[in-house]
Amino acid sequence: MTTPQNSQSYTLGGGTSGVSSSLIPIFQTRAPAATDSNYPLGIRWINKDADVTYTLTSFSASNGVISATWVQEGATGGDLDTLSDDADSAVTPVSSNIKLAGTSGELTTTAGAGTITFALDTEVTIVTSLTVPLIIGDDAGSLNVKLGDASGVDDLNILDSGDVVVANIDSDGGVHAVNLQTTGTTQTLGSSNTATTVAVAGGTGGNTVGLNTGVNTSANVVNISSGAAAANSTVNILSGNASAGTQTLNALTGTRAGALNLGTGAAAHVIAVGSSSAGAVTVDTAAGISLDSATASNFTVTGAADLTLKSTAGSLVLNAEEAVADAIKISSAAGGLDVDAALQINITSSQNAADAIRLNASAGGIDIDCAGAAAEDITVDNAAGSIKLTAGEAVSDAIVIDASDVAGGINLTAGTGEVSVTGCNLVLASVATQIQMNGGAVTDFIGSATLSAGTVTVANTNIATADRIFITRRSINGSSALGMLTYSISDATSFTITAVQTATPASAETNDVSIVDYVIIRQN
Repeated sequence: MTTPQNSQSYTLGGGTSGVSSSLIPIFQTRAPAATDSNYPLGIRWINKDADVTYTLTSFSASNGVISATWVQEGATGGDLDTLSDDADSAVTPVSSNIKLAGTSGELTTTAGAGTITFALDTEVTIVTSLTVPLIIGDDAGSLNVKLGDASGVDDLNILDSGDVVVANIDSDGGVHAVNLQTTGTTQTLGSSNTATTVAVAGGTGGNTVGLNTGVNTSANVVNISSGAAAANSTVNILSGNASAGTQTLNALTGTRAGALNLGTGAAAHVIAVGSSSAGAVTVDTAAGISLDSATASNFTVTGAADLTLKSTAGSLVLNAEEAVADAIKISSAAGGLDVDAALQINITSSQNAADAIRLNASAGGIDIDCAGAAAEDITVDNAAGSIKLTAGEAVSDAIVIDASDVAGGINLTAGTGEVSVTGCNLVLASVATQIQMNGGAVTDFIGSATLSAGTVTVANTNIATADRIFITRRSINGSSALGMLTYSISDATSFTITAVQTATPASAETNDVSIVDYVIIRQN
């Protein structure tokens, strides 16, 4: 490389000299550039306009092109002689050196090739107070703390004076062992006006999150999603998926009396408990359970399983106050109804109607069975009304009253009314059967009498003039002559039986003293 020579050198005592010198400074009105490479190493370049001096320190080559490296030596203040601190206390070189020293636990310095690197110590202890607000960067910037991994292994820890970790954030974003406690202030998480996610105890370890766990001397309030919302609000509790372990949500498990309110606001709420595909819901209490609703409600088991309502030592009360015929409805479209009781079963209706209680089989029969014993009867009683048995089947035994025991009987008892058989005959269908009537009293319709001088008057206060009297001679009783038996009736008083002469019917046969039997029949 050819080095340009300065032929206009100026020396003291000699004026302008023609002596050549390759290291005489170069005076220009600009700073040197990398292309100013046709000068020897060590030559100085003085920018007269900026009063700045440069020194050519090295060359580099790339693709055959040589570039010069010029290093600025100083500005208008001259060469560097001292360094000073914030109090302007000057530090002068010692053995041509000024040491930039760090402080243990705060700042360290490391010398390199032409470089001194400043760094925070591995553990930094701040022993002075901080003025609030403390701004790192500008007001709109972010403070970034970078941990050594992204899987939750490394932590950013906050320690107390005994070096105990009281709070930390792991490298997976989990916040652990946080105790927010202030006096007369409010701690707010996720108050941004943009979409915000607040994750509490999201790690894989055994996490504990306490809210209002202290012994409070005044009322504690914990609000979750309680603001006035203009969009959907969702609070997820124990909603994660896992392949092992059990999720437990404890509410009001302490010994102090409390109240758990779900959906008590004025809006139309939907409260879902349990899953439609798996899991069970258990509600246990040593006190009472009250389920109240102001509208139609249901409790439904959709699968092929039973629904049991049971009181192990008390009663089960079903009460409906609607004034309709089916206020309480027990229905089974495919099954039956089985009612078992160790004591009496009472079905009572206070309705004043002809059909206050109805037993209706829409497609089959009705059986009333009783194992029974002596004095254990089936009683159908109507204290002031009637009892009607109606059968519509066109068979001869449409209604069967059967006293099946060989010694059993059937009693029909009526007052002053009648026992009527309508539309059919009264048939004694079995052999050795009888028609039996009470006799002997003045109101009876069967009896016997003995003629005296061919006549006898029988007192009967129940007889009527239209009655029919059937008389038969049981015994002649020593009669020397027998007459033809006739009768006459005195209404509601008596009837007279007379034996008349066959030749002279108007005359009584006085020699007839026969014993006669009579049956009185009243025509309907």
